[in-house]
Amino acid sequence: MNALWNPGSLVFGLIAWGLPVFALLRDNKAGRKNWSMLCALSISACSLAMKLQLNEVKYRVDMEDWSALADTSGAVATVSSILFTVTIVLNAIVFFVYYEANRKKDYP
Repeated sequence: MNALWNPGSLVFGLIAWGLPVFALLRDNKAGRKNWSMLCALSISACSLAMKLQLNEVKYRVDMEDWSALADTSGAVATVSSILFTVTIVLNAIVFFVYYEANRKKDYP
């Protein structure tokens, strides 16, 4: 189970970025129905990716592998920040694209 935390985090991170991109690339009529669900799933996938990284850090602490923590803590913090920031930006873009599309539809 311990060996799956880093690959699982990578998979969930890619899902977190892929879902908003998928929402933007879909046909507008089909995409208007469930764009908010895709954004919620994207943020959830980002949260799961970060949770898996926290589990990895906890495992290293329990093993008292201080050298591994010292070597990887900076990279983990940087990559987690990038994951979070890019996920929020992509979901904000989706929100504004579909919000503007719905606003123009309601007020011609």
